[in-house]
Amino acid sequence: MRPSDGKIPKRVAFLQCVGSRDERVGIKYCSRVCCMYATKEAELIKEHVPEAEITIFYMDIRAFGKGYEEFYIRAEKEYKIKYVKGRVAEILEDPVTKNLIIRAENMESNELIEEEMDMVVLCAGIVPALTDEMRKVLPVAVDDDGFIAPIHPKIDPVTTSLEGVFTAGVAEGPKDIPDAVAQASAAAMKASIVVRGKKE
Repeated sequence: MRPSDGKIPKRVAFLQCVGSRDERVGIKYCSRVCCMYATKEAELIKEHVPEAEITIFYMDIRAFGKGYEEFYIRAEKEYKIKYVKGRVAEILEDPVTKNLIIRAENMESNELIEEEMDMVVLCAGIVPALTDEMRKVLPVAVDDDGFIAPIHPKIDPVTTSLEGVFTAGVAEGPKDIPDAVAQASAAAMKASIVVRGKKE
């Protein structure tokens, strides 16, 4: 249901890279998961509301994980999800219908488009949760983007600058569930070595 009036939306737009990959707002990195979670949510909408028309506005599709490219292609072909390469410049609300009017540039056709939607979903970039207040208690090194920095991202991506403290998942940087689980397993193993050493 859409927040404005509780109606079931029939025309839905997803806007990718909201606040990310944009140096003007200080988030220059890609959040890695937004393209796929928008596609998954779009498919879920189509399963519940088969007549729904869904458009995903994107800069470029980041479908790099195992089976992700096939997932994206299936969404487009089987679920009829429309993908438009281009950033949205403006969103206006119709005060009577509460519908949202999107103005964007279609970069593939080089034309300006205006579409009316019942609902717009913003796929916002992932930002670090480690605040300055938390860092006073846990004085761990962070990278340029504010995520917990491992001592070596390639050789040892879970050990932090603070002895006995390990990092995993989105605390270390944007990543999907399989990568987060694998990293969490490595961090748990490292922690178990520290605990076992203290017991001996």
